[in-house]
Amino acid sequence: MITTGGVAPKTKSPPRVGDRVFRTPKLLISRASFLPLTVMTLVLGVFIALALRTQERIVKLYPSSVPNFEQSSLIYAVTIQKMQTMIFQQQQEIGELTKGRGESGPRLETMKTELEDARVLAGLTAVAGPGVIVTLQDSAKKPPAGISPAAKTQFETDATVHDQDIIRVINELRAAGAEAFAVNDQRVVVTTAIRCVGPAIQVNGVPLTPPYNVRAIGDSDTLYTALKLQGGINDNLQAFDPAMIAISKSSSLTVPEFTGATALKSGHPVLSYDGQKVSNAAIGAAG
Repeated sequence: MITTGGVAPKTKSPPRVGDRVFRTPKLLISRASFLPLTVMTLVLGVFIALALRTQERIVKLYPSSVPNFEQSSLIYAVTIQKMQTMIFQQQQEIGELTKGRGESGPRLETMKTELEDARVLAGLTAVAGPGVIVTLQDSAKKPPAGISPAAKTQFETDATVHDQDIIRVINELRAAGAEAFAVNDQRVVVTTAIRCVGPAIQVNGVPLTPPYNVRAIGDSDTLYTALKLQGGINDNLQAFDPAMIAISKSSSLTVPEFTGATALKSGHPVLSYDGQKVSNAAIGAAG
């Protein structure tokens, strides 16, 4: 067929054998998945826009430190990877803590109890409970007239409560199972020094004056009996003047906490490489 212009129109030739026919695939996207894909595309677009804007700011501020967009993208990728690693590690730690809280609950309670007992024995917390109160005071007796100066000096010494008297009382109570001690308001701990300084007795470096009230917490019957043993401190003081010592039971008394310094200056706990305490046997074997 010849057109008016004399040029024949182009016609499609039929496909030959062996030729491949290409067809445009149809997009199989359901309406249910269209909205999530749209949201993800928008979010991705926002992140890309933010990255580009941040890149422009970095280039303006530090043009020599970021030469091109490819290097900046690499920096972003590394940063994101690090953040993901941190999040993963924190999730693992939270999981371990949560798991440990459920499995180690009884053990944690036992550790708390042991710690509180240790604080009591160390004198770092006030303690209340049954026990005994021992009151020591100087004798009001006067030396007989006409005795020698040496005899008079000995009389005055025997009529006075000394640091050794308080120490003997505490040792008797400790041997009987007392758990906490105090002299007046001073808690007795492992570092407590009880000594005579002039006319006063110092406990923890604090001068005290008579009467001296020694309070001890423990089984009141056992502690009372221990102090009444024949030939003990009670007999020694009462032999001179029964008024120098008085012992009474108490169903409830309070021993204050230690208020002095507790930091070690020279010593430290002996630990093994895994952080556990070394037994006394191991210390002895090590020499």
